[in-house]
Amino acid sequence: MKMNFEDSRDTLLYSFEKIDWIEDSGIGEEELRTQISKIEDENPSKAIAKAKIFELILTRSRIALDKEDIFQDKVFGYGLMSALRWKWEKQIKETYLPDESAKIAEAWNSFGAYSANGDYGHTSPNTRLLLSVGFVGLLERVELAEQKEGLSEEQKQFYLSCKIVLGAMMRVCERLADAIEPYNADNATALRSIANGAPQNSYEAMQLIILYFFMHEYIGGTRVRTLGRLDVLLYPFYQADIESGRCSENDIKQMLKFFLFKLWSAKVPFDLPFCLSGIGEDGEDVTNEMSYLIVKTYDELNIHSPKIHIRVSDKTPKGFVKLVLDCIRRGNSSFVFVNDNVGIEALRRVGIDERDAKNFVPIGCYEPAVWGVEIGCTGNGGVSLPKAIELVLNNGCDLASGKPC
Repeated sequence: MKMNFEDSRDTLLYSFEKIDWIEDSGIGEEELRTQISKIEDENPSKAIAKAKIFELILTRSRIALDKEDIFQDKVFGYGLMSALRWKWEKQIKETYLPDESAKIAEAWNSFGAYSANGDYGHTSPNTRLLLSVGFVGLLERVELAEQKEGLSEEQKQFYLSCKIVLGAMMRVCERLADAIEPYNADNATALRSIANGAPQNSYEAMQLIILYFFMHEYIGGTRVRTLGRLDVLLYPFYQADIESGRCSENDIKQMLKFFLFKLWSAKVPFDLPFCLSGIGEDGEDVTNEMSYLIVKTYDELNIHSPKIHIRVSDKTPKGFVKLVLDCIRRGNSSFVFVNDNVGIEALRRVGIDERDAKNFVPIGCYEPAVWGVEIGCTGNGGVSLPKAIELVLNNGCDLASGKPC
């Protein structure tokens, strides 16, 4: 497979700004919106409606190709499902929280005192399980679970929605494979492989992570605030590729350049993070050859996104810490050091199992969360501290309007 990143860098930089959607590859935006409304009307279960809309976009919407890239990810539909979620949230607020919503709106719009919003991000998907069993393996787990007796209607709808979503993911792999095959047969092979099973090498693993991320965040509309422990995820594939002679270290470095630059050129809001190094589930440090290779590759690219979380303990190799510090000294400073002892203890104190606590990932604003299990944030808000002082000094009244806040 041709993998000379530098030959394609200038083109790849604008791959998310100049998207050439293939007109005859699927239905256009107007028809998509019509079909989305129809699905919403016909399915009272929001879980099923959301799954079917996701399926519609992945299987019938237009696609685009990155012919000079080695990874594919582009399906038209950015923002459509996010808009639907905000619509549903508005309906819930108007039905169940009208007074509270009005007060929050007034506090911000009239006084600039504070705001509060739902936060549908901060997710840490179980990418380790995804790479271990693939879409097919996840589907098998769902089918096994739905055979249990005594399931509630809500549980049945959940399992059905999972089946719809996983089926859509497998089908979009095939769609992209068919489209890219005339230009990159190796990429087509990788896409078909992950459509039909778990990834078998570093290239397939990276393609799966890329595709899952963009479908989850850009189509599904839910923020992915970490890719997980990337060195832990990729090391088994790296090790097998090197030992078998399928790839050299330089080959995998070239893959990483395409992989990291894809996320950089997407300009992911707030910079998509991932985690390296730190204590593992068995209490031992997980730093490996992939940890070093990812940092060295990132340094050579001279980019500031993705954002890299470095978990550090007294077991972290000093050479690895020095490598990261050297990057920072030379200006490649999009790293965040996270104290393992503090993060693990914080999770222990709230009742998290020891093994899970050791396997945490920092998400969002660096809060420790159990990888692939929990969402560490469900709301956000802003408080104006100067406004608070103003109210204290003026008997609770807003100076601009003279009204009590």
